[in-house]
Amino acid sequence: MEDEPENSHEEGAPAWMTSFADMVVLFLCFFVLLLSFAHTDNQTFRSALGSVRQALGVRTDLPAQARPIPSPTEQAAESDAHAAADQRVVAQLEQFLSARGLRAQLEVAPSERGIVLRTRDQILFNSGDARLRADGLPVLAAVAELAQRFHGQLAVEGHTDDLPIQNELFPSNWELSGARSAVVLRYLLGVHIASERVHVAGYADRRPIASNATEEGRARNRRVEFVFETDRDQSADTAFDL
Repeated sequence: MEDEPENSHEEGAPAWMTSFADMVVLFLCFFVLLLSFAHTDNQTFRSALGSVRQALGVRTDLPAQARPIPSPTEQAAESDAHAAADQRVVAQLEQFLSARGLRAQLEVAPSERGIVLRTRDQILFNSGDARLRADGLPVLAAVAELAQRFHGQLAVEGHTDDLPIQNELFPSNWELSGARSAVVLRYLLGVHIASERVHVAGYADRRPIASNATEEGRARNRRVEFVFETDRDQSADTAFDL
């Protein structure tokens, strides 16, 4: 019997079959995973997705569910609800001021930023001056009381008419309006209103609410505004404890 050649034995499967088999197994696992997602609820899907992300080294925390965009009808209803809440608060604040004899000194109005209390003419300061008038202190006391009953930020904003001013203390209306806001701020801090809840600004004659062509209009523009700011999702009548 003749000896068989050394290389006559059958060879094994080609080397590429190993990689191919691995790829088939991976695809099979992937399709099984997809099939399981097709029969699971949203919460289970999120949990599984988080596990996959963690395994891949990606952050697993999922963003909070986005607030659905309201329809035009829902937006109109929400706007009407906010407007009604603002009007209720305006009426309550007017009663608050009337009870303290200050209804004639302060005007109350709603705005896109919140509820605004604005002084009438020179109740807090004399013309061209930034020293508080004694008869204006009850106004600031009422504002401070409201600030203590308010859950939010209070903006103190000084405004002037367009008549120019120039003296040693105030080179222009910018300095005058800013100084008046700072004086009011110091008063509020002195009655223990938290400093992180109040911010101030001076706008000179840049934001008139009436025409500067008449004395009546200029008198309206010479004012300090107290803006009780509310967030977009916050109703004004929940921001105050009245």
